[in-house]
Amino acid sequence: MADQPPTSAAKDHISNATGDAQEKAADAAQTAKAKASDAADQAQAKAQDAAGQARQQIHAQLDQRSTEAGERATATAGDLRSISDHLREQGNDAPAKLADQAALQAEKAGSYLQRTDGQSLLSDVEDFARRNPWAAALGGLAIGFAASRALKASSAERTIQRGGSGPGRTSLPAPAPSATPVADAASSASAPTPGYVPPTGTHANPLGS
Repeated sequence: MADQPPTSAAKDHISNATGDAQEKAADAAQTAKAKASDAADQAQAKAQDAAGQARQQIHAQLDQRSTEAGERATATAGDLRSISDHLREQGNDAPAKLADQAALQAEKAGSYLQRTDGQSLLSDVEDFARRNPWAAALGGLAIGFAASRALKASSAERTIQRGGSGPGRTSLPAPAPSATPVADAASSASAPTPGYVPPTGTHANPLGS
């Protein structure tokens, strides 16, 4: 018996089921897409928060360090002023002027470092690097060279300290001096040569008398 074609009701049922499945699949895909987008947004927000906190910590540390450096520079300027006054009292005007100039520069640097916060300091450094790229590069090289020299000197000093005063290291006593050459020669001369017979008082004449 040949298969009967599906009725109109069956066709409607199949069409409805197919439509429902497609709609559910689309909803699931949309939900997954929304969840993925939310997760990405949350990860980006967390990364931005972490970066912001790191920047704040860096700025706070720079602010503290720059303030301390400014205070030291101001104190150095005061010392230079005292040196300048002392030199001027002794009649050394030229060295006194040089000390005054150095004190003025130290005062300017100290005032700048004390009134500038970390963020402004970074901005000023970036602006200077953009305006003077070669000077910034040379400054970085100079700082790196000075740091390497300081590390090498510190390492050499520690090596010397460990070698000179390390535990278990004792100095050997100096060898005792040998007998004097004169005494050695005298003892060698007095000792008889092996196999040698000393002569007697009379000698036999091999040719006869």
